[in-house]
Amino acid sequence: MTNPCGEPVAFPNGVLLHAEASGKLVVRAFNPILDETWFETLWLRTMPSRWAVSGEVLNAVLSETKLVLVAERQGCPVGIGAIDYDLSGEAGLVFLVVDPLWQGQGIGTSLLGAFERELKALHIHVLRLGAVSTGTYLWPGMPAEMEAAWPFFEHRGWSIEEGCADLVQKLAGFVTPAWLNESLKYSGVSLRLCNSESRARVAAFEAEHFPVWSSYFRQSQHLQGVDERVLVAQGAHGDIVGTLLMDANVPRRWCTDENIQVGSINALGVALGSRQRGVGLALAAKAMEVLQERGCAKCYVQWTGLASWYGKLGTSVWADYRMAKKLL
Repeated sequence: MTNPCGEPVAFPNGVLLHAEASGKLVVRAFNPILDETWFETLWLRTMPSRWAVSGEVLNAVLSETKLVLVAERQGCPVGIGAIDYDLSGEAGLVFLVVDPLWQGQGIGTSLLGAFERELKALHIHVLRLGAVSTGTYLWPGMPAEMEAAWPFFEHRGWSIEEGCADLVQKLAGFVTPAWLNESLKYSGVSLRLCNSESRARVAAFEAEHFPVWSSYFRQSQHLQGVDERVLVAQGAHGDIVGTLLMDANVPRRWCTDENIQVGSINALGVALGSRQRGVGLALAAKAMEVLQERGCAKCYVQWTGLASWYGKLGTSVWADYRMAKKLL
């Protein structure tokens, strides 16, 4: 790749997004040809070792992100940030990275300011730390190891929210606890994969109980027959009381040195009237068994505030995150 130091690159329409009056700082659109290699190097040099990822992973995330901006001084990139937004009208700061040699000199502030102006123009008024969609998922907030960065956000009007975690479960030898099977049998609930008959009812269930997840379940509405991604809990009368999304071939954002197949569990939800009966844990356990059968050695439970609850199945915390938002 070409060394990115040189003439500032404008947006496709030729207009720079933002420039200081001095002309020394320019915030512009990310240019893969000029910036890709620099960004990969900056990421590895700046992030804690456990968050080291390949250029392939970073590029995959960037390809799904709505807006990626680079800050330049005198033609050389010194910082980069990315935001994404969804149909809910909220945006997520996927990442914000400034070269350590340039930190404390207003680079991050300029990038955030440019993002905020763009979001306001789109009538988006909530900006959160982390991803707002699975396509751009690196983390759902700010990793606990990066706590030193929090004052930067706090001083710029961000408010802290309840934290969350990513969990991990080794699947070798995993079996659903006997007490959980008994609880499920007593409740009259059965678990099965979504099929053509239940697909419309699953969509209606999500729209009623978990509308923020509806789009993820609609992604497979065109399929015929069994939907291998959706696990359904049905009550004694056939009514849907819970659902879960699972994936047996998730992109390995982290732990890329392990040559294993990795699965994931997401968007587990149980109707309010059916909680406290073991339905949710039974869905999670069944999904782990299915992923094990499909060849997964590990299962990640992403973006949850229920670490101790999932811990009843043997999961452990892989990473903790600070959650925060800013009203624009």
